[in-house]
Amino acid sequence: MSMIRCSFCTNALCRSGFYIALFSLSCLSRVTWAQADNWDVGGEHGELQVTGQLTEGACRLDMASAYQQINLGNITTGELVNVGDQGKPVAFQIRLRDCVRTESTKVNNRTGNLIWNANQPVVAMAFLAPTDSDTPSLIRVDGPSISGIGIHLMDAQHRSVRLGSWNRPQFIDPGQDELTFYVVTERTKSQMVAGDFRTTINFHLNYE
Repeated sequence: MSMIRCSFCTNALCRSGFYIALFSLSCLSRVTWAQADNWDVGGEHGELQVTGQLTEGACRLDMASAYQQINLGNITTGELVNVGDQGKPVAFQIRLRDCVRTESTKVNNRTGNLIWNANQPVVAMAFLAPTDSDTPSLIRVDGPSISGIGIHLMDAQHRSVRLGSWNRPQFIDPGQDELTFYVVTERTKSQMVAGDFRTTINFHLNYE
């Protein structure tokens, strides 16, 4: 670090500590001014203006719902003899937190109708998963030797959930911020081969 020293002394001035102090202060002021003067030189400085807006979100996803494991248990081939036969539905929940009462509007992508509510936020969900080659409405399962079944995804009213697109918008009651869905095995027309299976379903939420 460089240091600049200011010194000036005569017999008369050295006897006046006050005058020396004033002179030293003057020297320091000139140094400070010289260092700051480069601020006005072109290309030596810049400016960043940061703006933003904090808004109250309609809801947020509970992190316990972001990653879930759903065990369908043991399913026997005797339960799925014919194409379209289903096993026992297993429910799972997607929980939302901090939902606030707010006016919301959203277009139903299936019907094109606009839905509106003065007090409840609305959420639409899209589920993405590999589809079965025989029945594209079903989710494909993977395993060393499994064949002949897929996964059927349904909403709380046991209606089929369309894969790969936004589904029916749902209003959220701030006191009932839990969405229920079901997964169930379903027989496809492929040859039935028993074995362990698994699949992955991704989901996205869109709030208004």
